[in-house]
Amino acid sequence: MSVAVVEHALRAALLGSPAIVALVGDRIGPEPLPQKPALPAITYRLVSGVRWTGRGKPLGLARPRIQIDSWAADYNQVKALAAAVQGALCPEDGLSGTFAGVEVDVITPAGERDLYEPDTGLRRVSADFFVSHKES
Repeated sequence: MSVAVVEHALRAALLGSPAIVALVGDRIGPEPLPQKPALPAITYRLVSGVRWTGRGKPLGLARPRIQIDSWAADYNQVKALAAAVQGALCPEDGLSGTFAGVEVDVITPAGERDLYEPDTGLRRVSADFFVSHKES
């Protein structure tokens, strides 16, 4: 299973959140952010991929690290969007389910950073999530 399929599943999970849809509609896509973006918006990208093996053989399990960036022109708006992303992907017990045909388990974020893009004046909260899934 390609990472693009897992990213598509995460996008579907985010679009299943009323809080996310209220803030961004369907403005969720792979990096980079468009030149003149409608804001707020969400982008995602693969940071790293791990495929589990046992005795040198693939086990059919993977755990890629996916970066999800929340974008807005204003600090309060980007923090609200980042909180909605966190709530959608890591509720109290973590997110497990099938999204866009892919069974995933989202593990607590691996890290979160507040960023400012001086060239564009945009605010960004960048968070990394580990996503466990079976490979086909």
